[in-house]
Amino acid sequence: KVAAENFQWEVNLAEVCRIWQGGCIIRSNLLIDLQKALNGKTLVNVLEDETIFQITLDGSWELQKLVMEAVRVGVSAPVAASGYNYFLGVRDAESPANLIQGLRDFFGAHTFERKDKQGIFHENWYE
Repeated sequence: KVAAENFQWEVNLAEVCRIWQGGCIIRSNLLIDLQKALNGKTLVNVLEDETIFQITLDGSWELQKLVMEAVRVGVSAPVAASGYNYFLGVRDAESPANLIQGLRDFFGAHTFERKDKQGIFHENWYE
């Protein structure tokens, strides 16, 4: 999608999903669901579609098990791990990025916001 926008390509992603359904390698009901999700919609992220999000959520445990097993046996699985971590990041309202504010304050007194009180805070982390 981004490449199509940057290079002014007229790419119909729903049509791409339809064409791929006839391929010899990629044959999946997921392509049908993706085609429906992309048909006539302008999604920033395909996970904005409720059906695709639910399919991804339902399969996330299997992906987690795959990543854990790869780590356990010492096999590199960077795409699976990255995909799983990306999904964790987009589905969680309380992301680990919130921790970064505390770390920045600890190392550089950059302040942080709290969820339980209004305002900007700084903590003396050494006391």
